[in-house]
Amino acid sequence: MIRTAGALTGCVTIILAAAETAGWCEAVSSPQPSPWQLHAGQGVCSLNGPSSSGDATLLVKSVPGSDHFELIVGITNSPALKPFGFSRVTIGFGDSGAGFDWPATAVRVPLEHGTAMAVSFKGLDRNVLETLAHAPSLRLTQNGRTLGPFTYPRADKAVAALDSCISDQLIAWGADPAQFQAGGRRPVALKDRDNWLSNDSLLFLSRFMTGSGPTRMLQSAFRVTISDRGDIDGCRLILPEGGARLEKEACASVLGQHLFEPPLDPQGKPVRGAASFEIRLTTWGG
Repeated sequence: MIRTAGALTGCVTIILAAAETAGWCEAVSSPQPSPWQLHAGQGVCSLNGPSSSGDATLLVKSVPGSDHFELIVGITNSPALKPFGFSRVTIGFGDSGAGFDWPATAVRVPLEHGTAMAVSFKGLDRNVLETLAHAPSLRLTQNGRTLGPFTYPRADKAVAALDSCISDQLIAWGADPAQFQAGGRRPVALKDRDNWLSNDSLLFLSRFMTGSGPTRMLQSAFRVTISDRGDIDGCRLILPEGGARLEKEACASVLGQHLFEPPLDPQGKPVRGAASFEIRLTTWGG
């Protein structure tokens, strides 16, 4: 489902791909364009919009309940920017010198006319999203070279719509709506999700990796329900669909575990919650 975010306007659409990054399509004009578009899919909420000058597109996406976001900046007309694996890139907002230093990857993606470079930042926290919501522009700095600034329409209403998408999915998964009211609190993870599964469990799950040639991978996401005590009492696979054995084996590692401080309603009473976690495994052969 795609809908506009508030009474905003624009014309670039990003098509989400099942692969590691997103695919980009050409700008699409409409009589009443909308600069920010919200996409609510199964297990993902995403927000995208073009820069005011049309030389970049921003995509923010999150698996509801994961407590982190991915930012992808699609840059056109950047022949000097080369694809790279993990590299530290500084995301700067507005005119201030402050920024967020974060690992990023960059891949070149084909368009109908030319190509674009998609620079991806995974695992961003809420502070980055809040800063993007109120800043007028964004710039990227890698190895002393700066791209941008890329100006974009005001994003506070769009980010609020993204928040609503996330809370709506969590409620649909079993979270008590009271925790999203003013004064409520969402569940707080007691340890990083990367440490929920043991190395032995991950090694066992590697049998579900797929791919041809030397590279094989597993990219999956799961939703869990949280009791008012903070225990995991439900677990389902959301991406990819149809993996009953994968769901059974991965969920067995978290069911019954005390992994959260429970969510609270505005009066401070513990209530039921929902969250998610992802498993990403990749092997490279020689």
